Amino acid sequence: MPPIAVPSNLVDSLGCKSPHDALLALADESEFNALKLAEELAASLSATKKHSSANNNNNSSSSSVGSGRRSKREDPDISCGGGGGAGQFVTLPRSLRDAPRPTRKISQKGSSSSSSIAEDTITNSSSSAAHALTHATIASESILSSLSKIASGGSAASSEMRQLESHRQRLDEEAIDIDHALRIREGCQRGGDALMGRRYGDAARAVADVTAILKECSNNAVQLAGEEALEAHSKTKEVTKRAIGERYETAVANGDVVQLSELTPLLQMLDMAELGVRLYLQYSQTVLTKEMSLDVEDVPVDMAHVERAEGMSRAAMRRRAEEEQQLRRNMSVPMKLARIYNAAVTHLRHHLPMVAYALGEADGDAALVQLVHVEAEKRAVDIMRDYMSEKQLNLTVKRADGVGKKIEDRYIGGGFSARDDEINIANVLGFAGDALGGGGGS
Repeated sequence: MPPIAVPSNLVDSLGCKSPHDALLALADESEFNALKLAEELAASLSATKKHSSANNNNNSSSSSVGSGRRSKREDPDISCGGGGGAGQFVTLPRSLRDAPRPTRKISQKGSSSSSSIAEDTITNSSSSAAHALTHATIASESILSSLSKIASGGSAASSEMRQLESHRQRLDEEAIDIDHALRIREGCQRGGDALMGRRYGDAARAVADVTAILKECSNNAVQLAGEEALEAHSKTKEVTKRAIGERYETAVANGDVVQLSELTPLLQMLDMAELGVRLYLQYSQTVLTKEMSLDVEDVPVDMAHVERAEGMSRAAMRRRAEEEQQLRRNMSVPMKLARIYNAAVTHLRHHLPMVAYALGEADGDAALVQLVHVEAEKRAVDIMRDYMSEKQLNLTVKRADGVGKKIEDRYIGGGFSARDDEINIANVLGFAGDALGGGGGS
């Protein structure tokens, strides 16, 4: 690969066939020249120290003579140094003495005086352009000029980018406001059409969408939507709430589970969660009262509602149904408690998920659990109280206390017999006559 010609300055390197290689060559040459100058300067300073110490006295005496005063420009071999004293001179290196001194030229650019730009450049004659120091100076001046232009251009570009970014943000905000305004109008129109068609579910969802947009949009979007759209939204919301509330009360009164499952999720959209919790608890209390009831009506068995089993005659099916009815009539205490527990668990399993989803923000799920707990506890306590009254458990407890005291006295005082122990236990259990009779026969 042929060697690359080293350009004279940075601007000339940009016009080469390969600007990248030209810049690298220029940098290598500048580094080589700087190292060479540094070595020459170090060698010159080390030789000058010995010479200056030997001629120190002669320089002091000769400095008083007028003919010996020579300026630095008159004698190119010596230069004044500031570090050795007022009358001490240091000899400059040959590379610095032979280097031509460039002249600075200030050029004005621009048509008008107000917009004129002054540029400080270095000009050299053709004879001195080949010198290493001149070459390095021109290259550094060119690099400095390029960096200054890049800095000024970058600052202007940064300012313009900030202005464009601010303008883009304003356009984005305006576009978002327009989008919110259009969605508000579309939701109002959709809610009105659904209400006219008695599609209360679609109307409630449209009202909820518009309400959510109004909470997050800006005042500018509300103004763009217009007062007519806001008035239509308020009217649609009011009419929808009244219609759904009436139908919900009717469904609770009739125990219509299908209507309840359709209308309950709509209550939260219309800010009617508290009303929904109150009415749903009313419905749940009615259902629990019916399911936990232990009263069995004495009505004939309706064979139309009896499940037909394979291989059973009609008479056998009737007998089985009557036996089940009789069993329910004569339920024991554990069976009654189990019936209450099963009714409570079944109701929670069927209704709690929907209540938690639709009325959870109004604590409808906690209220439903509390209601079921109170209803089950109240009936369980009544059953246990009736059982204690029926079996007279209070009298049994008193008898047990008396027998225990007598047994304790006999153990402490002595004279205890097994026959007395059997009689006391029989008295407690209510079999005193059987125990005495058994004893008489022995």
